[in-house]
Amino acid sequence: MQIRGYEQNQQSYQLNDASQDVQKSTPAQYGPDTNTKSTEQQNSSTKADQVNLSAEVLKLKTDEQRVIAHENAHKAAGGQYAGSAHYSYTAGPDGKQYIAGGEVSIDLSTGKTPEDTASKMAQVIRAALAPADPSGQDIAVAARASMIETRARMEYARSSESANQMNGTANSISISA
Repeated sequence: MQIRGYEQNQQSYQLNDASQDVQKSTPAQYGPDTNTKSTEQQNSSTKADQVNLSAEVLKLKTDEQRVIAHENAHKAAGGQYAGSAHYSYTAGPDGKQYIAGGEVSIDLSTGKTPEDTASKMAQVIRAALAPADPSGQDIAVAARASMIETRARMEYARSSESANQMNGTANSISISA
């Protein structure tokens, strides 16, 4: 009968029951060394690493698709007032580049008339809020466009009122007693 024991110093000892002699031997002769990973543990570790790598890559791909959809929503709703999408990239654990962020420029300049400006800003607001998950920057752009639109509508209302008064078609009634 043979009994094997393992020590921290990576040497194994074999005890021969018949003679009670102890013989020193190397780990390779009498079994695996417990201080090194077994092939099964290495395979398990490798599989876990592959699963982690796959999960990271899947997340990067999902994020990339979300960013592309987000920027495409801005572009589609912005029409002629939206620029092209520009993306920022990050390196994945597999060495490939993945889209991590993006932006679409939008024209916030005023139109030729207050009506043009109000109409343009309404479209800018739709473009800024087009994605399903507008960012803080998207909301800020929509708020700024809303302020510009409000000013343009007020200016249009004043100019319309002035024009009506000049033409004598003001909508006011004077009552005398």
